[in-house]
Amino acid sequence: MAALSSSESVDEAAKEKKSPVGLVYDERMCLHAHPMDDDHPECPERIVRIYDALCEAGLAQRCMRVDARDATKEELLAVHTQEHCDFVESLEDADVRRENFMRLESKSAFASEGSAAAALLSAGSVVQVCLDVMDGSLGSALAVVRPPGHHAESSCAMGFCLYNNVGVASAAVRRAHPESRILVVDWDVHHGNATQEMFYEDAGILYFSTHRHDFGAFYPGGGAGAAKMVGKGKGLGFNINVAWNGGCGGMGDADYLLAWEHVLLPAARNFKPDLVIVSAGFDAARGDPLGGCDITPSGYAQLLRPLMDLCQGRVVIALEGGYNLSSIAASACACAAVLLGDPPSPADSNSPGPKRATLPSLHALRAVRQTLFAHSKLAQAQWVRKVPEVKVREAEDEGGEDGESVQAVERLSKKMQRRLFFEMLKRKTRGQTEAAASAAASAAASAAASTAEADEDS
Repeated sequence: MAALSSSESVDEAAKEKKSPVGLVYDERMCLHAHPMDDDHPECPERIVRIYDALCEAGLAQRCMRVDARDATKEELLAVHTQEHCDFVESLEDADVRRENFMRLESKSAFASEGSAAAALLSAGSVVQVCLDVMDGSLGSALAVVRPPGHHAESSCAMGFCLYNNVGVASAAVRRAHPESRILVVDWDVHHGNATQEMFYEDAGILYFSTHRHDFGAFYPGGGAGAAKMVGKGKGLGFNINVAWNGGCGGMGDADYLLAWEHVLLPAARNFKPDLVIVSAGFDAARGDPLGGCDITPSGYAQLLRPLMDLCQGRVVIALEGGYNLSSIAASACACAAVLLGDPPSPADSNSPGPKRATLPSLHALRAVRQTLFAHSKLAQAQWVRKVPEVKVREAEDEGGEDGESVQAVERLSKKMQRRLFFEMLKRKTRGQTEAAASAAASAAASAAASTAEADEDS
């Protein structure tokens, strides 16, 4: 066999010397707990169950442990106001917590004696692994942290969040690497209203979110999560929302993969990120009490794998929501396995609950069309033009705010169209068959009843 050239030898050595996967977890983040509700869904057991599952599966042992650390004031102030930082810090005082209990509750937030310290650790830990990945000391990383962050606005705690972990980390990376481009993928079932707001006018950060919107009725509510929210100023075209609307309980693997194939991946490849940060809420997982969706652990692995190909594997997964302890543990393990280079495990067809859909729902198709239409006329969104165009059809504008119809661009492959047609045909035929059988059974029952009445009369 011919000897390898010096460049080939270097390439082979580089492949063998793969950068480690970082893992950050610290039990001190368990000191953050609701002061009056032991059954609150955002509980300390969330990160404990995930970490224990990673250890039981042998995944934690294959990662490089990263020490959790506090976020610095400079890092926090890049996205939060001084007043907000002072307020969170003051929550160490019991009197302050009592005085502000209802203020926090009104924003679906809470605080205990250890909350301020936990929030600093949560934000600082995400910052650290992001910087380590960008510097090359880590190849990718998983941050098992709480409290979550994507609802925490610049000046307001909200939605179980005190500091915006991913927002703080994104700003820290941009400060250390001014020319870097960051893709934030938010697959939490709730829209990351605060992360979107922080970078709405920033062309260096592409924010992408798939979430339940329900025409603004699903938390956090309002219109911020709508497809038409596409960025502003320099950030025009760099904010992408795929909003599930109306009857969206049960949105699962096929629905999310549709959004990945036709929206996220074309946009991300055009953007060419240097780092991908996943706001990894696992509350769209099957069995979650708040999300009502149906993503499987295998589904999360399938969502993560193509993100690994965008920028040489530089991906950081930062925990956001997720409130079914078994679901979040299994989902986090599936993602950790992908970071470590393991192939995604096949979908478990014997998992409890209803059979998973193999085709996307009509709600998903409509949501993707709305997103494509919202970006189709933006000069910044050249990626839309690379999605195969099928036809143009009428579709009602999202939420019916102006009562007018708009042209929605259907950019779905012909193969997908054919699959959907035959699936709908099968469902229709099956429905007709079941209706005929039901009618026959009713007729037989009526005949039997008439015979019985005749016998009684005789």
